[in-house]
Amino acid sequence: MRNALLIGEIAMSTTLLVVAALLARSVYELHQEPLGFSPHGLVTFRTPLDTTPAASRAIVTREWRERLETLPGVLGVATTSVLPLTGQRNLPAQRFAHPDQSIGGTEIRVVSPDYFALLGIPVREGRLFDDRDDGGASPVAVINETLARAWWPDGNALHDRIRIGAYQDRAFVDDAPRDVVGIVGDTKTVTLQASARPTVFVAAAQAETGALSSATPNWIVRTTRPDAFAAQI
Repeated sequence: MRNALLIGEIAMSTTLLVVAALLARSVYELHQEPLGFSPHGLVTFRTPLDTTPAASRAIVTREWRERLETLPGVLGVATTSVLPLTGQRNLPAQRFAHPDQSIGGTEIRVVSPDYFALLGIPVREGRLFDDRDDGGASPVAVINETLARAWWPDGNALHDRIRIGAYQDRAFVDDAPRDVVGIVGDTKTVTLQASARPTVFVAAAQAETGALSSATPNWIVRTTRPDAFAAQI
């Protein structure tokens, strides 16, 4: 009986050691997984504006941005409708006039112009959003490499058009076709394990009203003082 118990204990210990080693390897591999952006020195938070009139949200957001930029140690401020690795916000999307090139769940991100630079997301082709892309300008979009490869394998995505909210020529959301002005590097979207999802980025100034507008801005601040920044906020 003692021998049997001893053998059982050794077998269980060996099994636990193997499981622990596999777990440690999985954690290590997750830490080595490229994010596509730099998380160092970033602080994120959200400010619900559900009770703020839609016409005032842009003004409030601009005021908050100006105040945040004056805080000690702040290197940059950006906003996004969905923070990386926190969830999904998808809509159908279609390459304009190409119903065969439609995706029912394209990730849509409404971002401020400095979003890409602040996170260190590289520009592969074209340009990023700037002050030209306001509410009175022609609608534009930036896409990630995954979507560019899916719909433009020949590499001619720039200045073609995308329609958010359309699927196989059926419109589910009233959004005008958008010119593709830039392609950026892929980033992790939902989980570390999953590959980047096809993503369309929209300039915040062109989504202050309508189906793409958000009543909950998500803030990203790069600061030299991340530990003290929460109290300053």
